[in-house]
Amino acid sequence: MAIQKEFKDLEGKSRSFKILVIDDEAPVAGVLSRKLKEYGFQVWNAYNVEEALFWVEEEHFDVILVDLVLPGVSGYSIINYLRGMTHSSIFAMTGYASENTLRDVELLGAQGLLSKPFDMEYFVARLR
Repeated sequence: MAIQKEFKDLEGKSRSFKILVIDDEAPVAGVLSRKLKEYGFQVWNAYNVEEALFWVEEEHFDVILVDLVLPGVSGYSIINYLRGMTHSSIFAMTGYASENTLRDVELLGAQGLLSKPFDMEYFVARLR
């Protein structure tokens, strides 16, 4: 099964799929970024909220992955804020999901929850 690496924008031009990974753990973000790049996606990393907001203002991302446990601000707050400023699909990520975590992030407007470590093929299939 082929993964769609490019798609047509509103003007009919072909462009690559862009993903922003917001995670303060550089090794985790690095592995995730490398795997996503292997599937042909363009990937940016933000290791704190300031970098994340900078990139969201500078680029249009098709998908934003937000770690729920970040220093200084919760991922829930970031999701809530981003929902008001972007049309990107947002997925929450966590290694500490509870029964209510999925419901909570979906109420904020996220498209889903990825439990770390997550199955990359499953995630890429969801993006398709």
